[in-house]
Amino acid sequence: MTDLEIQQRLMRPFVKRAMATADGAANGTTIVAPQVPALGEFGLGEANDFWRDAEVLLLTGEMKDQLRRVTGWVQATGTLTVDHRFNNPNVSLLTGNVLADAVIIPVVDASVFSAGEAYIWDLANAETVTITLVDTVLNQLTIAAPGLVNGYTVAAGAAISMSPRILGPVVGPPAVPGTMFLIMTPMKTQDTGEHTNPRRYEKDNGFVSAPIAVVGPATLLWAPGTPCVRNPSGVPANGRTAGGITTVYTMELRNPNVAAQTAWLETTGAVVVSVVYEIAANDTTIVDFVAGKTFGDMDLYVNGSVAAIECQLEGTEV
Repeated sequence: MTDLEIQQRLMRPFVKRAMATADGAANGTTIVAPQVPALGEFGLGEANDFWRDAEVLLLTGEMKDQLRRVTGWVQATGTLTVDHRFNNPNVSLLTGNVLADAVIIPVVDASVFSAGEAYIWDLANAETVTITLVDTVLNQLTIAAPGLVNGYTVAAGAAISMSPRILGPVVGPPAVPGTMFLIMTPMKTQDTGEHTNPRRYEKDNGFVSAPIAVVGPATLLWAPGTPCVRNPSGVPANGRTAGGITTVYTMELRNPNVAAQTAWLETTGAVVVSVVYEIAANDTTIVDFVAGKTFGDMDLYVNGSVAAIECQLEGTEV
């Protein structure tokens, strides 16, 4: 990332600086940063999934300036999970076998190393070594004698890193203790209308109830198990889902009688939840709630001054 891109992120709302307190997962997809009193402001203590869809920018260490999106946050363990693993550039794979007493290590790219402590590992073993010489022409590392002191052979394809605390695969070491990072809200993207256009939201989550005629004091119109043309789950026969929030955008009322009649909506217990609508003889009234009329988690009944008044609802349930 460029300095300008970093500054853009520093100026976003909800920017918080934190620090990893333990090694992340071996596959490089987590950062461990619980709220520890001794760390003061450098820990995270928000509720589960508070940071979901936020962005993490590493500020220090071998993976500095790498940006990832948060897919999960667990408060109890202080663990952030990101959308794809971090990549450590200071890691290379071995191009050949290294015997237990060898001091020459052939690698794919020696240019990422310098003299000092390094970490070498394969699927079964791992240990710390000291690099004494870096040969970028032959892509070889010389390590201090007596070589691999644990007495095992490292096979081609194993990894070596400049950090002694990296335990993950070559493409994704975890964020280690002491790594500083920023966590922030994501960059703004073009609004698709999901949050600002109620009709787009209605399209994605909408239902259409079946036309129901009043056959008694009140007739069930929108409830679990009642017939419907479409509901948010896509199963036409199931009606509304208990626990879902019902918002109505359009209500259609039909009066097939030879005289003007009235109709209204009720919920369980004959509780009236709408005004009384007047429908002319042999006419249909369409009531359009532009911003939506929210009824919440309740069953809806239609009632009228006479039987045969028909009603149909169109709205959303989430």
